[in-house]
Amino acid sequence: MKQHITPKQLNELSKKGVKRLFNWLTKKGYHDGLRFLLNDEAEGMRVALKKLPPLSIGQMIEFLQKHKFSIVKIHDKKREVSGWVVGQRDKDGQVVGLYNEELADGLWNDCKEILNEK
Repeated sequence: MKQHITPKQLNELSKKGVKRLFNWLTKKGYHDGLRFLLNDEAEGMRVALKKLPPLSIGQMIEFLQKHKFSIVKIHDKKREVSGWVVGQRDKDGQVVGLYNEELADGLWNDCKEILNEK
């Protein structure tokens, strides 16, 4: 089971998303809060991405808690497949989200969506 997102996945964040993630990690004590004071903002974002630690499953769950996300493990014996659905519950209590084989990828998709919100 994949335990962290990959550095490549961090590149899926917008500039605003990187700043939000950086601020959250710093606030929670997962990052030392170094600021990147470079003249070129694009270069500063590349440096920031290299300095950010890969998010773990636990950190992503912690981030999603305030957004009331749920996690459901799915196992289909007939097709011999299993995976995860991460999402919010609808009015009937069903978790609505995309199926992912890796829990880390499912969590990241929802974290990324929240971080990249305008």
